[in-house]
Amino acid sequence: MDFRALVRIAHHRRALLRHDRWTREQLISHQSRELASLREFACLKSAFYYRFHEGRADCPLEELPVLAREEFERGALDIETDRSATARVSHAVEAAVAAASRERVLAWAGLAPGFAQWFDPVRSTVYGAPAAGPYGGPYSASPRMRFRHLDAARPAADLSRELNDWQPAFIRTTADRALALAREQLDGALRITPAIVSLEGALLTPETRWIIEEAWGTAVFDAYTADGLGVLAAECAEHRGLHLCEDLNVIEIVDAEGHAVAPGVFGERVLVTSLYRRARPLIRYELRDRVRLAARACPCGRPFRLIDGLEPGPRGAR
Repeated sequence: MDFRALVRIAHHRRALLRHDRWTREQLISHQSRELASLREFACLKSAFYYRFHEGRADCPLEELPVLAREEFERGALDIETDRSATARVSHAVEAAVAAASRERVLAWAGLAPGFAQWFDPVRSTVYGAPAAGPYGGPYSASPRMRFRHLDAARPAADLSRELNDWQPAFIRTTADRALALAREQLDGALRITPAIVSLEGALLTPETRWIIEEAWGTAVFDAYTADGLGVLAAECAEHRGLHLCEDLNVIEIVDAEGHAVAPGVFGERVLVTSLYRRARPLIRYELRDRVRLAARACPCGRPFRLIDGLEPGPRGAR
């Protein structure tokens, strides 16, 4: 990765961490500005959105049509706003924001790579194939982390040997796979000492969390990601739920009819509007996950809402 990319990531990471100190009012004001800019840009630059939002320029977000995955795939080429050198710059900025978002989540979990990790990246493992999605890309991560991807279909003995050799400080996987690795550790076949275990997919049960923490003596941090969209929510050290990354996305949790649900009630769908993507905008992109907003705020003081229930929908591997 070139020096300019590293500088961009560091810049965006600092900005995202400053957002942790915003008030809720500051966050909502930021969302309003970025959403207005995004909608204007999309309708001017994207042939798809020019048609899809025709006659709705003054409608509130919740009255815009939902962008289903099938609709996205049919209109993928028209959704692109530019195929020139300008688009390449836009993609580079978006990649930097996505990497910075990953680094912020690590900071929330207490693993904040320093300057030295630009040259000696944290050894990390992704257990299971990365999911493809609307951007078609694999799991995107910080350049300060050196990833090794492990196929979930491999025998446990092979995985243990490779992990014992690799000795990752950070593991990202799903709860069921982490549980299997934890049992290998407790049985003595696996001998690793990760500092952070980050889980994605359905939220952890207390029993699974206890077994994983017993195996490695380290905290477990849940995260909610979605096919190619990066981190949508993640746990902080308070472990009261997952903070929605609302400075980067507007996230609507709705019922089957598309109406917002109250905290404490599971929604039937999640609608994501990515505030920073311009090369290929996503406005009200549908995820078929059942998510529940927490009724209480997190004592950490961050302005982002919490979710405390998640049942991933049928979108394939996560």
